[in-house]
Amino acid sequence: MFGDPEQAHQRIDDWQAAIEARAARARELAQRQGELAATVSVAEGSVTATVDHTGRLTTLKLDDRVRAWSLEKLSRTVIEANDAARSALRAELSRLIDESGLRDAP
Repeated sequence: MFGDPEQAHQRIDDWQAAIEARAARARELAQRQGELAATVSVAEGSVTATVDHTGRLTTLKLDDRVRAWSLEKLSRTVIEANDAARSALRAELSRLIDESGLRDAP
């Protein structure tokens, strides 16, 4: 039913090696993901937002030029910077997943 026992053992060893390699890549990806952050500046550098690996805003820098802005414009621009940083984070995570080879692996 299973053919040559040696071939069956070899297939099992190959599967185990493949599973262990995939697990190692997943551990490395998780570690690298935990270290990710993204920083984006908008409005000619007037507003800079940094998000951590979870997408949480960790740093917000406002240039002196924003003092002349209306609160509405400032609010919109802060949201724009935060959204752009989160988008950059997603792109970086996608790149890491592609590099790991885990996206399309069985």
